[in-house]
Amino acid sequence: MLFYIILILLLLLFIPLPLKFSIFISKEEYFFKFYNLNLFSKDDGLIKKILNKKKNSKIKEDKHVDDEINKANKNSNKKEKKNFNIKFDKHLIKNIYKTIKKNKFKPSIKYNGNIKYSLSDSSNTAIFYGLLSNINPFLYYLFNIVFKVKKFKNKFNPIFKDEIIYELSISCIITFNLAQIIYIALLILKCLLKNKEVNPV
Repeated sequence: MLFYIILILLLLLFIPLPLKFSIFISKEEYFFKFYNLNLFSKDDGLIKKILNKKKNSKIKEDKHVDDEINKANKNSNKKEKKNFNIKFDKHLIKNIYKTIKKNKFKPSIKYNGNIKYSLSDSSNTAIFYGLLSNINPFLYYLFNIVFKVKKFKNKFNPIFKDEIIYELSISCIITFNLAQIIYIALLILKCLLKNKEVNPV
């Protein structure tokens, strides 16, 4: 029985969990999807529906209750600051950056981007293409800090027309397991605790 429990726990820790996101932005339309679930778009989306419900619902609360809640929040914030006061200085950020970069137990990413554009002038469109081409190495470097990059495609397609055109489409799959998330969280916590020892409150 114990063997099966350990086996299930190991499976839960190391089973890969893929997350798929897709983004599309143009003059006429935009959307942000998680798998096929429309989270946010021009005319619809789960997030937009939730926000609209909150706007339409009228909740009447006693002013005295609001004041009491605000006081309680202020007191709790003060206690939290006293108990765990971490200074996010340059040294801490640098240590976290180095630690995450050296980490070999990273989630993986597959990234596919496609950008179509026109600046209504052929020469400006061509010049801008040269500038955009320099983004890819920098973007790949940023991804490589946090993820193992399994696939990276980011195309820029200039359209030489006498009108402003832009169309961005991104498809991204991030694959991780719970063990990776726990390990990264422990690495960051270690950096925070070291920083607290160096800069005691």
